[in-house]
Amino acid sequence: MKKKHSSLLLLGTLSLLVVFQTCSCSAENWLTNVVMTNSSGQSVHMWTTGESINLENKLDPGESRTKLLETDVDYITTDITLTVSVGMGDQVLTSSSFIVGEGECTLNVEYTNGSLVEVE
Repeated sequence: MKKKHSSLLLLGTLSLLVVFQTCSCSAENWLTNVVMTNSSGQSVHMWTTGESINLENKLDPGESRTKLLETDVDYITTDITLTVSVGMGDQVLTSSSFIVGEGECTLNVEYTNGSLVEVE
């Protein structure tokens, strides 16, 4: 009977470990894939927290880019706020902040009709 209990405990621990590894969230850092899609009719730059406007983040209509962000967190953090910006030339067209909840590993943002919207 004790063998079954030990096996279930080990299986539960491994399952929990797989969830943490998949989401890459821990008490020390939070890895989030920020997927930015240009759904407008013109080429724009899309960048996120820690980046600035440059040639690497220029997107033609219909194009997407993904940026992996690592955010330092503490033990009581349950969500983080990430900012996504859109620009053309050297001007910022719009900028919005999005909340990423605990256990969420991807933020999908689309630029369309002059606005940034989160896509589920």
